Amino acid sequence: MGLLSPPGSAAAASVAGQVLAGEASSYTQVELQARSNLLVNDNGYHLPPGSQFNSITPVINDAGQVAFRVQLVPDQVDPSAYHPGLWHGGHGDGGIVYTGPTDALADTDVSINASGDVAFTLSSGGTDNSLYRYDASTRTATRVGTSPVLPNSYRDPQIATAGDIGFQANFGGGRALAAYRGGAGVVYASDKTLDPGSPYTYIYTPSYNSAGQFAAKVATSDDYVTKVELRLFNADGSSKRILANQATDPASPYKAFNNSFAFNDAGTVAVIATRVDNKRVLVRSDGTTTTELVVADPQATVRDFEYFRPAINNAGQVAFRAVDAQGQAIYVSDDDSLVRVVGKADMVETDLGVGQIGQHDSSSVFGGAPSINSHGDVVFTAALHPKGNNQVEWGTGVFVAYAARSAPPYTLAINVGGGEYVDAAGQKWEADHPYSAGGWGYVADKKAKAESTQKDIAGTPDAALFQSRLTKFSSYRIDDLPAGTYAIDLGFAEFQQNVKLGSRVFSVRIGDQVVLKDHDVAVEVGGLAADQQQVVVEHRGGALVLEFSGDRTDPILNALRISTVTSR
Repeated sequence: MGLLSPPGSAAAASVAGQVLAGEASSYTQVELQARSNLLVNDNGYHLPPGSQFNSITPVINDAGQVAFRVQLVPDQVDPSAYHPGLWHGGHGDGGIVYTGPTDALADTDVSINASGDVAFTLSSGGTDNSLYRYDASTRTATRVGTSPVLPNSYRDPQIATAGDIGFQANFGGGRALAAYRGGAGVVYASDKTLDPGSPYTYIYTPSYNSAGQFAAKVATSDDYVTKVELRLFNADGSSKRILANQATDPASPYKAFNNSFAFNDAGTVAVIATRVDNKRVLVRSDGTTTTELVVADPQATVRDFEYFRPAINNAGQVAFRAVDAQGQAIYVSDDDSLVRVVGKADMVETDLGVGQIGQHDSSSVFGGAPSINSHGDVVFTAALHPKGNNQVEWGTGVFVAYAARSAPPYTLAINVGGGEYVDAAGQKWEADHPYSAGGWGYVADKKAKAESTQKDIAGTPDAALFQSRLTKFSSYRIDDLPAGTYAIDLGFAEFQQNVKLGSRVFSVRIGDQVVLKDHDVAVEVGGLAADQQQVVVEHRGGALVLEFSGDRTDPILNALRISTVTSR
């Protein structure tokens, strides 16, 4: 390729610590989305002052959009009156996008789909409620009519990618699994109270996926608890067993399951189960393959599970609330790993400064269940106080813990000051151009100057790559570069044979680190020779900017390549 040693070599790796020291953790960033607190303490954050939410389960989609219900939003005219509200946002920003009537309640947690649309319910304070859909594109919320299925109340509405909404339909003493599909309500299954021919004496809290399927814990015994199983239900009325307790299936190792569980688009469930040996386990199953991801043990990392549903993404990762040696915590598990996301006493950045997750007493530090998207990002709520002082209340925050992402293989090679070029190794080098937003290129305070020579350049099989260069520029910028480890190859050449030492000295800075200091091409290789330098950087994602500054004359650059380091 004509530029230096390959990325990942020992020589390249030795420079990495000079740019950003330390390896990335599994969860590299915890970001506050919103915070509520009592008005006597402060106004909160990204919420109208005085807003309150309690024991909610926020949700997140793959785009990082977050939604949750807010039980109390002060009226703008009469601060003694309150509305239920819907919060929508993400990436550290957002706010209330809808408020209901003052006599209504936000009685169930919300769900969000890939487009950012949200399903939620509002009640008038009694047992009845109504189903609503918030359209993220129009920023409007409308009531959803589910005729001919008209229950007394809707529970746990879950909106799919296509916009259909699955819910538990409650009719007095009976329950059904139903969905709003194709503009009408459809019943999947009912209990014995509604359908005497049904084998199910009770239907617990269900889950609905974007494949249009339900999963639900159902009882087949008259006492609702002795015989239970987890089943998958299709819109055509068919169903299959995923898991069953031993009273239902003598071959089962489980005697009980928690009432609520998680369900992904592949038809896989995640549930906390109790084995016949009384061990509590986190189980993932699609009905064919069952895996015990975590076994709680007083001597193990996870000492116990808390009684909140887990969450599962389409990659099979499961987020759950647990108790470890430090107290309450949130973990993510899959086939190969168990990762602590966040827990009691952890430090987090907030709008008030560095805070600590915790309570002033023995109350729970987390509210509701966590949710997880397909990237592994986890959204959760946590109580806050200032670092080291739990007697000052900072209220409750909604946070997103972002999973570290592995950058896909990436190479950008630029023939600086020249046109498109293919080197001796077959590497294509792009023609140089000025920077434009969202792309890459050079930035110049005045007019950049491209220079070239026909003289031979020694020390490289790709002399043509070093026969063009740019000067009178200030930086190169590459937008939207994914987080990861990158090798940055820099090529320089002086176009005179007898160039004077010290006549051109310049430095290169990336972020707050100088990666080449007082660099003199003449000192390194002399004139008419290829000076090839490489640095390795840990990039946190976003724009990568290389700043050039000279002491006496303008810096030069002949070649620039940025490529992923796959091994170090």
